[in-house]
Amino acid sequence: MQNTVLVTRRLGANAHGSRCYSPSACPNIFELNTGDYLAVGRDVTAYMRRLLPVDAGCAEDEAIVLLPQRVVVLAAPEILAA
Repeated sequence: MQNTVLVTRRLGANAHGSRCYSPSACPNIFELNTGDYLAVGRDVTAYMRRLLPVDAGCAEDEAIVLLPQRVVVLAAPEILAA
């Protein structure tokens, strides 16, 4: 039987507000039933990969995602409480 990964909750305030770029583009942070987190944001991998510090990297199967500060600030209390 295959393990199913599910979104269990949104962290921070509901996205449909001041942090949305458009009705279909709202950065969010979600908690998964595995305990991991999922980030929805703007993919800036192509530009930022070369600007990472020398001791950081981004593998071919990874992406660098930009999250507005407000998204992280609103989600932080819930992340820290987990």
